Amino acid sequence: VCVCVCVWYVCVCVSVCLHVCACMSACRLSSSWKAIFSNDFWGNSLSDPMSHKSYRPLTVLTFRFNYMFHGLHPHGFHIVNILLHSVATILFMRVCCAVSNRRTALVAGLVFAVHPIHTEAVASVVGRAEPLSAIFYCLAILAYSSGHPPLTTTTISQHPTGKVQHHISWLSLFGTMLMALCSMLSKEQGVTCLAVCCAYDIMVFCRLDSMTLLSSLIRQRHFKSRWAKCLLMRSSFLILATVLLLIGRVWLLAGGGATSFTQSDNPALFESSWLTRTLTYSYLPAFCSWLLLCPTHLCFDWSMDSIPRLHHLSEQRNAGTVLLGVTILLLLVYAFVHWPAAGQAASPASRNMTAAATDDDNDSNGDEQSTELSSKRAAAIGLVLLIVPYLPASNLFFPVGFVIAERTLYLPSMGFSLLVAVGYCKVMSCLTAMATSLSAPGTTTEEDKIETVVSGKFVFRLPLKKSAQPSRRRLLWYSGLCCLSAVLACKTISRNAEWHDMMSLCISGVKVNPGNAKIHFSVGNELAQQGQRSCEMHFREAIRLRPNYTAAWINFGLVILNMDRAEEAEQAYQKALSINPNSGNAHTNYGHLCFLQSRWDEALLHYRAALLQQPGNPKLMHNAGLCCKEMKNFTCATEYWQGCVKLYPSYEESWLELGSLLARDTSGKHGTGASLWSHGKRAKRAEEALRAGLSRKPTEVNAWVTLIQLLLENGHVEDAELAARAGLSAVPSSSPLRYWLGKIMENRHLTPEAVKHYEAALHLDRKNNLARVALNNLIHMAKGNG
Repeated sequence: VCVCVCVWYVCVCVSVCLHVCACMSACRLSSSWKAIFSNDFWGNSLSDPMSHKSYRPLTVLTFRFNYMFHGLHPHGFHIVNILLHSVATILFMRVCCAVSNRRTALVAGLVFAVHPIHTEAVASVVGRAEPLSAIFYCLAILAYSSGHPPLTTTTISQHPTGKVQHHISWLSLFGTMLMALCSMLSKEQGVTCLAVCCAYDIMVFCRLDSMTLLSSLIRQRHFKSRWAKCLLMRSSFLILATVLLLIGRVWLLAGGGATSFTQSDNPALFESSWLTRTLTYSYLPAFCSWLLLCPTHLCFDWSMDSIPRLHHLSEQRNAGTVLLGVTILLLLVYAFVHWPAAGQAASPASRNMTAAATDDDNDSNGDEQSTELSSKRAAAIGLVLLIVPYLPASNLFFPVGFVIAERTLYLPSMGFSLLVAVGYCKVMSCLTAMATSLSAPGTTTEEDKIETVVSGKFVFRLPLKKSAQPSRRRLLWYSGLCCLSAVLACKTISRNAEWHDMMSLCISGVKVNPGNAKIHFSVGNELAQQGQRSCEMHFREAIRLRPNYTAAWINFGLVILNMDRAEEAEQAYQKALSINPNSGNAHTNYGHLCFLQSRWDEALLHYRAALLQQPGNPKLMHNAGLCCKEMKNFTCATEYWQGCVKLYPSYEESWLELGSLLARDTSGKHGTGASLWSHGKRAKRAEEALRAGLSRKPTEVNAWVTLIQLLLENGHVEDAELAARAGLSAVPSSSPLRYWLGKIMENRHLTPEAVKHYEAALHLDRKNNLARVALNNLIHMAKGNG
């Protein structure tokens, strides 16, 4: 089922993936391999104040390998995501087998494989951090369990005194730490796997229930025994490893300053009321739990006001927080209280004796007590897997840059899937018991007959014979599993269809979160790129929902400017600047508007303000140079263009403008308004600039003409001819270049050649008066000589 769903991912998620590939090309693929370990996930230096401090070098490394093999083709990136999700599912099933029986592991793995909440993590390329981190997360738990396996009938019979817990596997511990490091370098949540390993040690390996553990802590009972000392050493190692990993991460981020978040990313963070922040952040776990339990309303963006803040205790949504707390409390009571049977001792040896292993293939073949203990252990680990990985993204202990992100529920969904599996098996056991009692009350089938075998201190109950026909119970069990997986799979397929392209994704977001201004802004951008005028409606709605949304005001102004409503556009830009006077994009767009209206001084003012926020932006530097040129400030224009080509040698527009400006003597020494051609060193610099620009943009006819005239004025006739012929090879249909080649031939007294080129120029453009005059002069001269 997992493979089928994954194949569907490949079929439908190409366009969105392509957008992300373009983002990766701009952010990461241009940097060196070494920069992977010094930059954050988005390609910014960790020391940059604007960095999000998301350090995930292993995830970025997988992107680099993708790029090495197939470039930016989206399918390759997406197939790797699918494979990672499949591997994570298999490893999660192995983890479930380590803490429970195979049937529970099957249900948990199937729920995890097809749960709709994973769509964002698998369908989006940047979501790769989640399944990659989950793989190392599960490997860390499996590495720990390999050195400290759960007790089985075999291990108990070999160690009847319970000494199986009296050892420490250092190889397993260091392997666990290595996998935890890899998980953390894939996604920050990965470090929490060490806490899960600690819980596994206490609840699965040592089989300590809450009462025994609490009694030992209060009375210090068992602490002098060998098993307690080993448990304490293993737990101390895990705690120390966690501290070291966290210190290493803090050290990497040192010097970069605190991470800055905007109000739109996490509105509750900027609330002055402590009660509002507490109530809102306490409600978010309940909302996330509902998304896991009932994933009918999923959205790619939950920022801004998608989840309104809670201001008072009397608000109805607080009931969700209370309900979640009560549910967790009941699960804790079920999972941790009263593990041993009544009247039994609470020592590890007695627990080992009563916990004879259940046959993994059929729970009914073991005794009821060991099955119940297996369910309790699985529920306990499920709770730990649900709660612990969620804490770093919960905003409860430290702020994060989002309210809710569905991709961050990838790891917690492991615990949820395991809890669902435990609950499903319990429900099926009750239903099958009821069906059996109702179908044949007071009768005993061959399948229910057992034989008692006594071996030393242990009592085993073995089936005498299995029915040849498929049992009703097994049919009911698998039918229910098929229905559960089918419901989840259908929603997953539907959700993937929404990820087909950005427009489909945004429309689905508007349906779920109509009050999210950012989603309306995204829809407006998509419609604007398609040239649809309906984009204005969504920009207006985004502004209505969030009047201080600077980006919405900017894009709204750009759209209505393209509709020839310059006055409204200017008002929109002014509003954006009143909200954020340091907005580089607002200054840029306002400068463009002034440029189009020939308000050169105002345009230059806004371009300079934008350059303060975006230093080194080539487009801004180039446009600022154009404004200076129109204002006759040629020195300033030269400085802007020289600075632009120095930072960006491939920016051909600035090369050509610089060359055209240097080609003429703008000093004004030859009288007002005079524009003579340059000579000497200035002419040489002009020629170099023109040739640099033409090498990158050889179809620029005016630049070729300027170069030819410059060479002719400086007496380089042969070079001028070569330039004219090179221009014609790039633009064969250019009438001006034909004219100047004819002019060169005329200067060299090659009249027939000159006439031929003049005629060709007129043939290409009948309005070329220069060619017509030159041709007539040659004809008159020929008649006069005749």
